[in-house]
Amino acid sequence: MVIKRHSTWSESHIAVAGRYGLLLAYQAIPEMIESAARKEASPEEKEVATKILCGFSAFIDVILKSPYLAPLPVFVTELLEASGIKYKPELREVGIGLYKFTPIIFTPSTVLRYRDMINKELELPARQAPSGVVDYSLIDLIVSKSANGSLIIVEEPEEHKNPLQQIELMRRMVNLSKEKNLTLVLTTHSEIVIHAILKEVETGSLKNDAVKLYYFKRDDENPWTTVEEIGVHKDGSLEEPLLDFEEAVVQIF
Repeated sequence: MVIKRHSTWSESHIAVAGRYGLLLAYQAIPEMIESAARKEASPEEKEVATKILCGFSAFIDVILKSPYLAPLPVFVTELLEASGIKYKPELREVGIGLYKFTPIIFTPSTVLRYRDMINKELELPARQAPSGVVDYSLIDLIVSKSANGSLIIVEEPEEHKNPLQQIELMRRMVNLSKEKNLTLVLTTHSEIVIHAILKEVETGSLKNDAVKLYYFKRDDENPWTTVEEIGVHKDGSLEEPLLDFEEAVVQIF
């Protein structure tokens, strides 16, 4: 074990890839329990919910939040803390050691609610809302609630979003990073995400030396992943092209 005495950042947070799917998976059981409590469930659902409450909730929580199913434990912890939900973790022994778990039935299914911008009276749970909007909200919640000077890692911010949503999200992330002095680390397969940030450099919102771009490559001739840093000019252009994206354009057009 390595204990870090001093840290460059006040806090560190991660918005893991697959956030939307993890949210739906983790909310499924408490939603079933709530539905049964409201007597809106079918007899079969009530029977299953009762069994879960009586004998399996602790077991399911251990399985869902065990280290073997990462990154679900990390995501749930980040979401609850960012939402300001008070919860009491428990220590339980699993396999080779003790781990902290949050009882699943204490996690409400209404952490995120969707309200339509046009029909103001329409409110939906996350599982019925547009996936791109939900994923945007998850990222924004974690980043906006972080302390000043934090390290924020966002995996694949483009998930479930159309191009305009990706651009809007990157502008939002850049603004929050500047306001809160955040270190923002992104992993992405989207050229739009990259160029949205480069556009902020072009417009003067970001300095080029504040942006570091690392390109990961592997192919049949070089099966081991190599990392190349690509410089960013003051006008937001790159020292070298993004070859995979150029190849995609050639094949399509």
